[in-house]
Parts: sequence; C-alpha cells; structure tokens
Amino acid sequence: MRPPRVLLAISVASGWFSVLATLFAEPRAALQAGLVASAAFLWCVLLVSARVASTGPAADGRTAHPAPRVRWALVAGLALFALVMAVRLRWLAEPTSGSDVFVPFYAPLPGGVTSSPGTPPVLLDLWRQSITQDRIAAVGLLLATVCLAVVVLALPVRRRPGRTPLARTAAALLVVLVVAYVWDSVGDAPLSGAFAAGWPALTATLVAAGVLAVSGERGDRFALVSIGALLIAVTAAADLGDLVSLSSSLWSAVDVRRDAFLEVGVAVSAGGGKDLSAAAHAGVALVGPALFAIGALHASRDDLTGSR
Repeated sequence: MRPPRVLLAISVASGWFSVLATLFAEPRAALQAGLVASAAFLWCVLLVSARVASTGPAADGRTAHPAPRVRWALVAGLALFALVMAVRLRWLAEPTSGSDVFVPFYAPLPGGVTSSPGTPPVLLDLWRQSITQDRIAAVGLLLATVCLAVVVLALPVRRRPGRTPLARTAAALLVVLVVAYVWDSVGDAPLSGAFAAGWPALTATLVAAGVLAVSGERGDRFALVSIGALLIAVTAAADLGDLVSLSSSLWSAVDVRRDAFLEVGVAVSAGGGKDLSAAAHAGVALVGPALFAIGALHASRDDLTGSR
C-alpha cells in the first residue's frame, strides 16, 4: 500500500477516535488522537504534493504541480491547525477528582443589605487564565485561516455562475448569524470587553467567511474548498461564542450586584453522559481543514489538465 494511503487511513481512524473520545468526555485522549490525525494528514499532503511536483511537465508544456505558494501556504495552514491542538494538549491539566469544578452562582438577599462579598480571587484567576488560553488558541486559528486565504487566492479563477453566488450568500448569512449571536450573548456586559477577549476568533471567522465567498469561483469541481472553508468558519464562530460567554461570565462575577450573595457550589458530573455538541465541534474542526486541503490540491491539478 502506498504511504499516502496509509497516512490517510491513520488520519481518518485517529480522527474518528478523537470524536468518540470527545463524545465520552475524554479531552486528553481526544486531543492526542486529533493531533495524530492532523500530523498524519499533514505528512500525507506533503508526500502527495511532492509526488505531483516530480511528475514533470504536462503535455502542453506547463509544469504539472501546484504553484509553490499554494503548496507551502497549505502546509503552513495545516501545521498551524496541528500546533493549536498541541498547545491545547499542553495546557490540559492532569485529571484530578473527576470533572468537578467550582461554579459561582448568586442568590438574592432580602432588602436592606448593602454589601456582598466578591468572587474568590482564585476563581477569577482561573477564569482569566481560561480566557487567555482560548484567545491564544484563537490567534493560531486566525493565522491558519490567513494561510488558507493565501491558498484560495492563488488558485485560478473559473466560470461557475451557479456556485459563486451561493458561496457568497452563505458567507454573508454566516457573518450575520455570528454577529447576532455575539450581540445576544454579551447581555449586560460591555461590548468592549467581549471584543477584547474574542477579537482573534472574530477575525478568523471573518477571514474564513471571505475565503468561502471567494472559493465559489476558485475552488475545485466538487466544491470541497467551499465546504472546508464553511466548516472552518463554523469552528471559528464556535470558538468566538465560547470566548464571548466566558468574558461575559467573568464580567458578571467581577461586577457582583450589591443585592446578591455569592455562593460557590461544585458542579459534579453524573458520569456516563455524552457531549454531542463537543463531539460535533471536534469533528468539524478536523474535517474542515482536510476537505479544504484536498479541494485545493484538486483545484490546482484541474487547472493543469484544463478542467473547468
């Protein structure tokens, strides 16, 4: 069996394992399997692009391989996606006593109370640390998305009257939905704080939406570039939602109402539950870049063979 096929099989199997581990709330195993899947797919792309580059010129004299900008920007983008996963794995704390976490909540006090204790500093520090880590990961996602934008802009323009308006409409609709969701999630918290926390994920979402809009006329025949860009934009939007929610919750914890009393409870996992939304997020985060890469390589080769 050829090495690229072996690597692709390893990537697919590891990706499925990562999704299943996420479904059953095993974050360390999920990140480890996801990292293996990303690394195997990156190696596969390197081997495939190098093999195509060594096939020599096409029949009409053109060089039968993707442009260097397409190849290396694609490799850089995939490497950044893998790097983000590796950094998240490095940050993941060792499991302690199950999945118990301290959760602050507020109980109203009778009238006449004029003061209330603030949120424990240790909880605020953990909250800020989580926001900082997610923001750094979002910066990595943003850089990866910029690399993919370079890839799609380097692909040739083709006439696809039906697909181009559809891709642009989907991109515009996605941006509208993201803005509406963020506006609703901020609540009473200041918008500036939410923007300060989520600007990398917001920018990544906008860049991915731009890639989706452009991919209609520059993608491959099977629309894999467009589908991949859409999934990457959805991943960035989900990360943005998490950052905005964390920022709003932190603001609420710091700005405790004077007629409320802070109680620190413990959220205990009942065990045996399945996190479908997290598993879907993990699957989308893995499938999006893979579909985009396959589509970009096909788009380059289609141009070489004169396909339209």
